[in-house]
Amino acid sequence: MNNRFTLSVLALTSMHATAVFAGGHETEELIVTAPTGQTLQPTQVLEGSELTLLKATTLGETLQNEPGISSSAYGKGAGRPVIRGQGGPRVQVLDNNIGTLDVSALSPDHNPTVEPLLVDRIEVIRGPATLSYGSAAAAGVVNVLDGRIPSDSDAASLSGAVEIRGDTVADSKAFVGRLDGRSGQFAWHLDAMTGDSDNYDIDGFATADPAERPANEPEGIQPNSFTDTDAYAAGASWLSDNGYTGISVSSYETEYGLVGPEATIDGGPFIDMEQTRVDIRGEYTFDGFFSDVRFALGVNDYEHAEFEEDGGLGTQFDNDEWEARFETGHQAIGALEGTIGLQLNNRDFSAIGDEAFVAPTEVNRLGLFVIENMDTSLGNLQFGLRLDTADYENTDEADFDETAFSAAIGLTRPVAEDYEFVANVSLNERIPDIEELYADGLHIATNQFETGLIAQGLGVDKELATNFDAGFSKVTGRLRWSVKGFYTSYSDYVYQRIDGTVLEDGEEFDNALYTQDDADFWGAEAELAYDVVDNENYKLTAVLLGDFVEAELDDGSDLPRIPPSRFGGALEYVSGPLRSNLRALHHAKQNDISSFNTDSYTLVSLDAFYAFSAQSLDWEVFVKGNNLLDEDARSSTSFVAAFSKLPGRNFEAGVRVKF
Repeated sequence: MNNRFTLSVLALTSMHATAVFAGGHETEELIVTAPTGQTLQPTQVLEGSELTLLKATTLGETLQNEPGISSSAYGKGAGRPVIRGQGGPRVQVLDNNIGTLDVSALSPDHNPTVEPLLVDRIEVIRGPATLSYGSAAAAGVVNVLDGRIPSDSDAASLSGAVEIRGDTVADSKAFVGRLDGRSGQFAWHLDAMTGDSDNYDIDGFATADPAERPANEPEGIQPNSFTDTDAYAAGASWLSDNGYTGISVSSYETEYGLVGPEATIDGGPFIDMEQTRVDIRGEYTFDGFFSDVRFALGVNDYEHAEFEEDGGLGTQFDNDEWEARFETGHQAIGALEGTIGLQLNNRDFSAIGDEAFVAPTEVNRLGLFVIENMDTSLGNLQFGLRLDTADYENTDEADFDETAFSAAIGLTRPVAEDYEFVANVSLNERIPDIEELYADGLHIATNQFETGLIAQGLGVDKELATNFDAGFSKVTGRLRWSVKGFYTSYSDYVYQRIDGTVLEDGEEFDNALYTQDDADFWGAEAELAYDVVDNENYKLTAVLLGDFVEAELDDGSDLPRIPPSRFGGALEYVSGPLRSNLRALHHAKQNDISSFNTDSYTLVSLDAFYAFSAQSLDWEVFVKGNNLLDEDARSSTSFVAAFSKLPGRNFEAGVRVKF
């Protein structure tokens, strides 16, 4: 009963790693569950076999090879999506349409409380409809869906799945189980996951500079990169002819090592994170002017402890937060159809300990939005408006409150039978986040002493993003292609300016001052797929692709941690229940950034997926090899790029049984 809508897009929706092209499918109808209304900017959706093969320890690692997307890559334990060069608070991560209610945007070593192995579907949303969720997400919204609150009145009376998987690069092991049931109008859901991994293998030494390399640093191993995660949930719903109401309770617990200058082969700093979360969600349709209502509430109890190398507690983070949403769709008013909504959020954040670089802060937010669609002679037009207010109360610094307004408009236009043109323009005002305002202390995860705008005694302006993007695609036929470009001009862009060093406890750290200045981001993504062979026995599709992002301040100086240009290709073979892909993606040298510069590298991968039925069970078996050339690779988007590498050659296998 989700508010669904359809959009004809490329069915080349990233079968896996590197491309929106999944190898030669014809144009198909793509159903997107969030946000409401019709999404105009091409939407990336991962589910089914493609998601099975992409799933990794973190959400960032799961998405890192999708067009225009990278990962913040803090080892294997933490990784948040970076979209078109933007990360942190500018990329909103949702758990079933509600925020993840964690502190992952605060620091790159904090992982989002999302377990990819339990996810059914991942959506990346761009365009005016992102205003349904906030003005901060100018780069895009990542929404993960897991089915923990049942909504399908036609579901089977009992179904389930069991999956096991493991790899060689870190001796990882994971077990996933799921049960779903329905009896009349009552439906229920159970899921659980447990997994762990050792320090992963790399090519060479983790520390880039031999002068900084500890004498006992091992070759071929990323020190302190272990992970250990458990997650489970229970949900139930009452289904009716016109909707449902449901509730779920979930728990996420993870412990992982922090790679970086303090890590050693014997251990190092680590994070122990726990979140207990309750979600209530429902949707009902009506015959009147207001055609449907949707409501959602998420409430959490989140904490994580950061332990020092000797095992002593360094810092305790707590984040008690709730978020509520209410939306209603309306019948057509002339040519207009759309949704209006209200979003409320309360956050009580605190950090206590040696590295509590942000004082306790309470935040209250309110958002009002409207998303409307209209069919015109030019094509389908969509526009969105949003008003946000935020009130900050900090225990050490001055309180802060602000109001922001955002607007967006987009057009999708079929051109002849096989082509489609998409364009969006948006003005997004963003209110700076907690750390950008109130940071005032040593932040070991970034190896910096950070000072926020208010902590410096500076005035604070809203960040304004003026964004233009457009895409042109050939969506059917033996040859299919897509080209998308974007340009974003920021006024009062918030970033960290390094101003020398500071001495803290006898050690020197970069002096990172949050600063506002004008900045420009621009780039493009392109894909081309050609069916070399397509007959009744098999299909062989060749794919070419590439993307790039450029970013600089108004004075021409470079910004930090921008992903490099990438280009590559793939060959996909499909024959009945067998799918196989050989892919290569080259990452160019990145020396146009103000942070650690990275060398070029090429990642080659090969995977295969086979599905069959036996003994009244549906079986899925997969194998994949990543970084087959065992490349020496560092991520330019990582704060710890100088001390950590991407995993070396890795072979992974798994089996999933469904009934």
